[in-house]
Amino acid sequence: EWNIPFAGSVKAVTEDLNAHFVKVNEKCYQIKSPQNRVEAEFFVDGSGMHYSVARDGSEKIKNSDMGVAVNEINYANTSIQSVDITEIHRSYAHNGNQSTLTENCIQTIFKLKSGAVDFYLDFRIYDDGVAFRYRFPNLSGESTITDELTSFVLGGTVKSAWYGVNNRDYEAEITAHNPADASSDRIVAPITVEMGDGGYVTIQEGGMSD
Repeated sequence: EWNIPFAGSVKAVTEDLNAHFVKVNEKCYQIKSPQNRVEAEFFVDGSGMHYSVARDGSEKIKNSDMGVAVNEINYANTSIQSVDITEIHRSYAHNGNQSTLTENCIQTIFKLKSGAVDFYLDFRIYDDGVAFRYRFPNLSGESTITDELTSFVLGGTVKSAWYGVNNRDYEAEITAHNPADASSDRIVAPITVEMGDGGYVTIQEGGMSD
């Protein structure tokens, strides 16, 4: 949950965060999870923003594009202005199959600039996954996301996939599909794929707000 306030359950950072964060150069950064099991790389170049994800040394998401278009303006072409990194250890109440959830991650906030607009890309790196979001706090008035440029290029071979298709709301029926036919479908999240190495990758969305 991105928007839960950081209350008393947040622990102070007690270890050197340099072990989890590597500045490769001015345009490329690597972030590792608390136990170093998951590593994400974020970089920008002349074609836009990109990322990749590996777990236990195995590439799960190969170099993939990032970005959104807001009010018909493409914000993929950007430069990194600053980086802020923190370690999060907290628990919070949850209305579900568990009453309390625990969150342990390395959070990295990239302040980006595209044209005259400053915006933010937030990463959270967990030992079992990666979350990210785009924030545009400086846009005034009503804004509309007119295109989603984020992609997920899976590493390795895909044996099978489960997802909804061509549905106008979130309650799509999740069924098995042949990955070779996926390009012709309008895929609806969540998506779960079985990789050729026997592992699984799930792609979800959450915290969506108008």
